[in-house]
Amino acid sequence: MTILFAALASVPFLVRLDLWFFERQILQIRPWIVLTVAFAPFALACVLRSATGSVPRIRRDGILLGAAVLLVGAIEVSGLSKWLTAPKDAQVLFFYWLDLFTVFCGFCLGRALRTWPRARLIFLAALAVDAAAVLADWSFPGLLSISSLGGRPAGFSGNPNGAAFVAVPLLIGALEWAKPVVTWRQALIIAGALGIAILCGSRGGLAAILAVLCLFWLRVSFAAARSGETIKRLVIGSIVIVTGLVASAAAAWASESRLIAVMLEGMLTDYASEQRFLALEASWNLMAAAPFLGHGTGYAYTMDVGPHNMVLRMWVENGLLAVVGYGILYSAIIYVAVNRRDWWIGTAAVAALVMGMVSHNMLEDRTLLISFGIFLAMSRAPLLNQRQSSNTNPPNARRGANSR
Repeated sequence: MTILFAALASVPFLVRLDLWFFERQILQIRPWIVLTVAFAPFALACVLRSATGSVPRIRRDGILLGAAVLLVGAIEVSGLSKWLTAPKDAQVLFFYWLDLFTVFCGFCLGRALRTWPRARLIFLAALAVDAAAVLADWSFPGLLSISSLGGRPAGFSGNPNGAAFVAVPLLIGALEWAKPVVTWRQALIIAGALGIAILCGSRGGLAAILAVLCLFWLRVSFAAARSGETIKRLVIGSIVIVTGLVASAAAAWASESRLIAVMLEGMLTDYASEQRFLALEASWNLMAAAPFLGHGTGYAYTMDVGPHNMVLRMWVENGLLAVVGYGILYSAIIYVAVNRRDWWIGTAAVAALVMGMVSHNMLEDRTLLISFGIFLAMSRAPLLNQRQSSNTNPPNARRGANSR
């Protein structure tokens, strides 16, 4: 029953359906209140189980927790220092505490799902919902988002890049990282994620998905028993990825995706790119004006065009101290991933870094934060070690050892 409730509660939040309901005035309660109520049972169960010692305590993730606290602390120092001088519509304090709570919600959900071998079905279902929403928005412009009237469907996300970014962590969670081969089911999952990015016309989303696929193929290649087989798989993977790019270009042309127009105009000379270059210039001037403490948390939302880059946003809003904290946070994430030999967490960190190059709201991204919390909770048993132990310890030997 708990797993069923977890599945029903998590899919709407992974595709941001509650945000869409609120924006359409179907749901009058603010999304963060809905989030709190929906995940309260998981949070309570996690606290109780941790207090009774039935699960490892939070100190096992001390390095990650410390990095997160350092970053938020740097942000709050900047917010306090700019309390009187920041624009009124800039949220100078307590901007990211809700985001830490979102990660905690995902962590508690992951605790509930750890005993369920088919937990990836939640990500698979959410990816299917996201794909269906984008396809419906593309087929019937204006049905779900205003941006689809301009030829860029966004599904429930309201923003085309947002819909493509939703697909990235869902793809990571839906893929079977423990298997040493790519099955036809996984191929369909990959095709669905690529289809979302193509229909949305999102360059950043497509780049992040390709980064995930490269890491996924590395995982499959390293799972080979012999080094020669690893090289063979790497070569085959390169061919497959190039073929996928050609097929994606053909699909983009057939669907009249914005990506084709961008490529024909020039990847760096279209209107959106020009706006980003103007934002880069404005951000640089703001950074030079307040290099150490920035202009206050939330200042980017008072700009005509936001920085479209997470590092720039950190620097503009919270100064050099927050930029260092941002780097330390991702270094800690990658350290934890390597230490646990966990491809879920490592790939999510790489994808977030790629998306952060073309977006300035990665630390607020609902799907990414909940997914990361789930990955963190479910990664106690490293995938590589599972395979190695199953190869080195035959079932009979394990039973004999247990009997002794």
